[in-house]
Amino acid sequence: LDPYLGIAKCLQSKGDYGPAIRYLKQALGLNQFQRDVLLDLAKSYLEIGSLEPAMIYYRRVLKLEPTHLDAQFGLAMVLDLNQQDEEAIALYQQMIQQHPDFLPSYNNLASLYMRNGQFSKAESMFRYLIHQSPAFVRGHLGLALT
Repeated sequence: LDPYLGIAKCLQSKGDYGPAIRYLKQALGLNQFQRDVLLDLAKSYLEIGSLEPAMIYYRRVLKLEPTHLDAQFGLAMVLDLNQQDEEAIALYQQMIQQHPDFLPSYNNLASLYMRNGQFSKAESMFRYLIHQSPAFVRGHLGLALT
């Protein structure tokens, strides 16, 4: 398992996601419940813009570990990109409950609210984000756009 993962990590670091996916799938063949392999597959598919496989692998990680922050955030971003706003909003809200210090969740949720015309929710979310971290530039930008 480790040699496949090592090669895949090297390929990912160089931006060679197609070959990395092949090695990760070989590693997955040895252990289909390896959370890190599933997560790296999801991230690699997201990097090449293959949303459906990315979604599948993020969901598999979450079956193994329902509160895994990277998998939750990755899946929420894929859902957002795939215009599945209701499910993305629910997942961002869940992440905020489970990981209240992870500020990108607030930003992305506020952006989704704004895109759906829920400007008062977006504004309050951006204001909260700025209050929590005045240096979080995207919060200021989002508030200005809202």
